[in-house]
Amino acid sequence: MSAPLDPKQLAQFVVDGFVRVRADVAPDINATVTDKLRHVHAHEFLMGNNIMARVPELREVAEAPALAATLEQLLGPGYLLHPHRAVHLSTPCEPAEGPLDPTANAPPMGPGSLAGSIWHQDAQSPLARARHFLPRHLIVFYFPHDTPPAMGPTRIVPGSQYGASAEAPERVVMADDVRAGDLFVLHFDIVHAAFPNFTRDPRFMIKFVFSRTTAPAAQDLADWPLAEPPNAEQEWVWRWLHGASIGGGDNAAAERSQRLEAELLAVAGRGLHRRKLARDASGAPLPRDAQTRTRRWSERAVAMEPATYELAMCGPAALPALERLVANDDPWLRANAAFALGEIGEQQAQPLLVALLDDAEQVVVRQALDALAALGSVSGAEAAIEGLLRVVNTAWQAAEVMRGWCAQDQIRMNAMFALLCALERGTLAIESVENMLVHALDDDCGYVGDIAGEALCRFGTAVGMRAALRKLRGERWDASLFGIRQY
Repeated sequence: MSAPLDPKQLAQFVVDGFVRVRADVAPDINATVTDKLRHVHAHEFLMGNNIMARVPELREVAEAPALAATLEQLLGPGYLLHPHRAVHLSTPCEPAEGPLDPTANAPPMGPGSLAGSIWHQDAQSPLARARHFLPRHLIVFYFPHDTPPAMGPTRIVPGSQYGASAEAPERVVMADDVRAGDLFVLHFDIVHAAFPNFTRDPRFMIKFVFSRTTAPAAQDLADWPLAEPPNAEQEWVWRWLHGASIGGGDNAAAERSQRLEAELLAVAGRGLHRRKLARDASGAPLPRDAQTRTRRWSERAVAMEPATYELAMCGPAALPALERLVANDDPWLRANAAFALGEIGEQQAQPLLVALLDDAEQVVVRQALDALAALGSVSGAEAAIEGLLRVVNTAWQAAEVMRGWCAQDQIRMNAMFALLCALERGTLAIESVENMLVHALDDDCGYVGDIAGEALCRFGTAVGMRAALRKLRGERWDASLFGIRQY
């Protein structure tokens, strides 16, 4: 196993939200991936989530020892290679008349480019999940070929995972010596953007997503190694990564949590659990979020109330306030409280979260499932989760986004992820959920079946393994009919 990050590198990741890693794979892997991507671009189509089946050499990159060492340090053992992935294509464009400012928002890209040059934070897939300060999800950008500045490497805004504005960054990092095989490991919620490609060749970059399935293990808390002391958010993440206790002194944290509870109660009754939809030219609503900066539920991504993140930073002292908020009549407050309970990670919150699985609002159910995944325990919730997998509720099956995914798709995916996390932490017996997992292999939403298959492959009995292999064997990719054997 390659060496993990040293304390200074780890602290710099906590501050900046990204780290650069060299993929220790054979050079011919990078060349083969590049050649195949060029062929796919020229003669086929860029296949999104299916690109790894089309270009299986990408598995070598995703499992590269140097990357694995970094991911295990940041996400813990048993992390999940998320089923979402994407090919970011940047096609050549005409050079600008003058030098472009690296902080520019939305500079023109080449025709047909699939890389967005607008400053943005990624949204989860298929539908939104909450934004975290803690590194629960990571993006990995893989460059299979040399990418000089003229070809437009990805731009990153350091520290923006803590909620900085995505519109006018003051500091931007754009590497000037990206080589074939370079990987950039990013906090999922960091602000980034593409940059125009002024060369004659298309630029390719592959996006992977990895997710944490376990809680950080307790270890000696290393001293903060950087000259600049951490702010409150950075100290919280630093302690959390070391498995250390969070929150201040009980009295101070309890008083702070009461003030924060009052701040949350002040936004109740505004209907913030309901999306604000975009509309077409006739005024009819579209399954797409309107451009809005207000804190509310959306399917682009869900930024919780600022007071919610602060409540999570209070640690266990915030539990009484959160218990009251979980019972509030306002669904937005219930969702916010569920999020904070997951971030704190105390097992005594589990019954509160299990009760929310019967909530009438899908946004609350989704957040409760993600919080249960963060706790890593669904004990006593198996029947409720099985019911969620079977539920027929037309209000939850309407298209939430232009691609047609519905809230029930996300609920089933979150349920599979919660089961995987419980299995990974040993709080759940595979025998109690194996039938659920086998049934989920054929789910209409591919994300659901992918995570169920991962759980069966990791923990399944002979019956579960046969079911998973039968499913995967029938869907393997065969490029023989494309007429070019090597591709």
